[in-house]
Amino acid sequence: MKSVFALAVLSSAQMSFAACADNQTSRWITEMIEARAGQGAFPAPTSGGECQASQVSGGPLSSVCSWEFDYRADAAAALMDGFVGTLQSCFDVQEIAPDQQVNHPDSYDLHQLEVGETMVSVSLKDKAALTKTYIFLRFEPAN
Repeated sequence: MKSVFALAVLSSAQMSFAACADNQTSRWITEMIEARAGQGAFPAPTSGGECQASQVSGGPLSSVCSWEFDYRADAAAALMDGFVGTLQSCFDVQEIAPDQQVNHPDSYDLHQLEVGETMVSVSLKDKAALTKTYIFLRFEPAN
């Protein structure tokens, strides 16, 4: 059963069901927003990533999902573009100018979008020393 709070969050961030009802990624993002709002269990992420709870000292509890790829893999950029595209086309979002302070990746791309009461951050980080590229998807309370 969905919590009243989770339903209130989603009512302010309604999906365009005509275009997105059959979109697996949009359904998963909706479930992540519901889980974050109700502090429930995380649904299994799309495309093989993993999710966990995260909290910066004194900050809000957030949900963070990550995917690891070979360094600068085209599949990483495609996954990020897919997440951003789904958020922009399936949800009522407001794009936020991102903070560009990061822990020294070789390259970094960040999109921050408010979906109702939730801030969704999608980032791609290339790390040459590790020969890896990472995609991170963070769900946290909007300011």
